[in-house]
Amino acid sequence: MSLFKRALLLSLAFVLLLAGLQNKPVRAAAPDWMDVGTLTDEGYITNVSLATYDGVVYAAYIQSNPGSIERKLKVKKLNGSTWEPVGGEWVADNKLIDEVQLVVSQGVVYVAYKTDSPRSSYSVAVKKYEGGAWKTVGDSEFVVEGVMTFEAFSFYVDEGIPYVAYTTSQITVKKFDNGSWQTIGNDRFGNHAQAPHLYVDKGTPYVAYQETNPADIILVKLTGQTWEKVGNKIALPSWFMWVVSPKVYVDNGTPYVAFGQQDMTNAQHLNVRKYNGSNWESVGSENFSDGTQAMHITFEGTRDQLFVSYQEYDGRNGGFTMKPVLKQYLNGSWITVPGQGTFPTGYYDIAIAVDPGALYVAANTVDQATNKGKLDIKLIPLGLQISSHTPAKDATGVPLKPSVSMTFSQNVAPVSGKTISIRKASDNSVVESMAVNDAQKVNITGNTVSLRLNTSLASNTKYYVSIDSGAFLSGDGSLYKGIADPKEWSFTTLVKGDLTGDGKVTPADILLVNQYILGKITLTPEQLKAVDMNDDGVVDAKDTAIMMNIYLGRAG
Repeated sequence: MSLFKRALLLSLAFVLLLAGLQNKPVRAAAPDWMDVGTLTDEGYITNVSLATYDGVVYAAYIQSNPGSIERKLKVKKLNGSTWEPVGGEWVADNKLIDEVQLVVSQGVVYVAYKTDSPRSSYSVAVKKYEGGAWKTVGDSEFVVEGVMTFEAFSFYVDEGIPYVAYTTSQITVKKFDNGSWQTIGNDRFGNHAQAPHLYVDKGTPYVAYQETNPADIILVKLTGQTWEKVGNKIALPSWFMWVVSPKVYVDNGTPYVAFGQQDMTNAQHLNVRKYNGSNWESVGSENFSDGTQAMHITFEGTRDQLFVSYQEYDGRNGGFTMKPVLKQYLNGSWITVPGQGTFPTGYYDIAIAVDPGALYVAANTVDQATNKGKLDIKLIPLGLQISSHTPAKDATGVPLKPSVSMTFSQNVAPVSGKTISIRKASDNSVVESMAVNDAQKVNITGNTVSLRLNTSLASNTKYYVSIDSGAFLSGDGSLYKGIADPKEWSFTTLVKGDLTGDGKVTPADILLVNQYILGKITLTPEQLKAVDMNDDGVVDAKDTAIMMNIYLGRAG
């Protein structure tokens, strides 16, 4: 097998999610993947890149049709349950687009993509969307003369400042500053360098890359105007034959690098290394994947978490299966997450993004029934979660002025500027909204949050609770992912006149009201509100007459 084919088969997109690892790791809370949404488009969906910002999911992908050489780069965002185009139906239309990277920084959507040339060259374009239309960042694309390679460039945006690293056997890094792209560092670096991966930590750029002759993994960082190696070359497992797709993440100055490697038996494995200030050390055991081809690896960070995600390709025994795998580093070992269930097999690409409190995974396939491209997006909640809430999900017969409360997995504090809302499910309209730091309306005691509603709800109506992403913060710095999906926490109020809770007005309800009028029983304030049919503040014979007419089908 040629080196190029090995590189292509192992073209990994690694997700290593880590930060604040000095604290005890937190096990993922969810037992299985949760559905977020499904995007469909004509033909094929490929080259997927995923991003989230403030609880909103964005997806960039290439759309193409069978038998056509045209390829359209599209970016969409999930608004409730609807996928909406960002900045028009497509960003670019070029038959040679083949790599896409999406970033959302400070509310601005950026997309970078590579376009191959019939000659031995390629170009990299960066565009941004701030409303209106997509605009090119800088005057034009980068036209790169040299050998076309897979994973030829890397894109990063640090606090609104875009960076690009690209290779033509040597690596160049550029930063968009003062209205133009400027090369940073006093020289290119690398000799036979491939697959650069860029990360910027507090303004300091790092680049991990692979050398092909000899096969090495190297990490450099920019010190002043000089690219310096971080430690020696990264120690590789014994009997390795080929290494691919290094990915870097830096946590408060401590670099981590993940990479794939193939041994002399053609088995392929994953490894993670950490630089401890003097040496590179293994994070967990070496070669911790099971030997099948591990493809599409990506690297990201989230507080107090360490994860690695990859797409497992198994062609053994004449079969062909592909499935995403997520592992968490916990107590010295790599544990598969979630413990039960898995993301479905039969998918092609995998893209991953992290938002406060959740890991999002997107995988694409073809819907055999419609012959359309399909992108399924799921999540696993991480860190701070709601363990229970009142009213319960899909509860019925809920009082018109209900007690609304939630219990978190840890003690929480409110985050200024964030809100909780009660919304009507039929049209998503806000019935009542409150700032989470408003102590008059939101009471927080330890891990319990209770709301004081001023508004009485309508009878026999479905509502749901929405919570801004990042509205609550735990003591270890974990943020709650929020609730945007109307199905996640919904409930239906009681039927006016229904005291027995059977969802309708019957003679039994009328009998109870008559007993109350005669002074034989007492009713709670909520029950009195439910049977005050004319809303005059008094429960009397006028109300029982209305209830009887409803029962007889004459009113209501």
